[in-house]
Amino acid sequence: MINTGFEPIIKQYIFLLEQAIPSQIDSIYLTGSIAINSYLEGRSDIDFCTILVKDLQPAEFKKVEKVHFTIQKMYPKTPLDGFYMTKKELQTLPQKPARVEYFNEGKWIYQSKMNRNSIDAFVLKSGISLKGNALVEYPYDVDWDIIVRDQVENVNTYWVNWKNKGKKPYTFNYFGLLGISNLLEWGILGIARIYYSVREHDVVSKLEAGDYALQHVPKEWHPIILEALRIRKGIPHSLYSSALKRRHDTLRFMEYMIKECNQFLIK
Repeated sequence: MINTGFEPIIKQYIFLLEQAIPSQIDSIYLTGSIAINSYLEGRSDIDFCTILVKDLQPAEFKKVEKVHFTIQKMYPKTPLDGFYMTKKELQTLPQKPARVEYFNEGKWIYQSKMNRNSIDAFVLKSGISLKGNALVEYPYDVDWDIIVRDQVENVNTYWVNWKNKGKKPYTFNYFGLLGISNLLEWGILGIARIYYSVREHDVVSKLEAGDYALQHVPKEWHPIILEALRIRKGIPHSLYSSALKRRHDTLRFMEYMIKECNQFLIK
């Protein structure tokens, strides 16, 4: 294992999964912040990808759901966030999207298709093998022009909507940005990660994305970026004396970053 902070959780997950579906597990990989050496204990999720021998039967799927429910109950502050796909889906990912089942915080979230030209597929390439073959056994390339296009589309949908809710009176985001620090951090560092990815064609942690933004955006935005980094690091005491000013700077920074990210859209 790499980090003793999450080692017991991963060991428990593998133990329970092997008990639940012993003949179905082909490989297990750690991805996300752990794979890029930026795991932050108490702040980061444990991202994973489990490769199955074949599609799960309904009874097997329920057993997997129970595994995630149990892990979440045992370790409520460190969610397992990841997905399952079959070995065949991974092998054919270069030719067609893979069908995946996403789990987060102890429960099944949704079934989706993972395209090889996606952030998830790119991050998976650097996954750390805990069981089964190394990911180099399943080679595929990604097209960053397509990833950039999709990331900018995400900016123009999810993040524009997030920003607009923050401006609209009586919405959760409107009040949340006045008092919920984690909401501010989610917005500032979330869009900073996209900014990094569309510029550099790579993926970094939220902290690294914040540091990168400090080096590439005008100084007028530095206070709100530093505030988000402070929150992410768990440092007490806001750098702002006014919650209204902090909320105002957050929304203005989001508008700036939305415009900046759109500069990299392939026409």
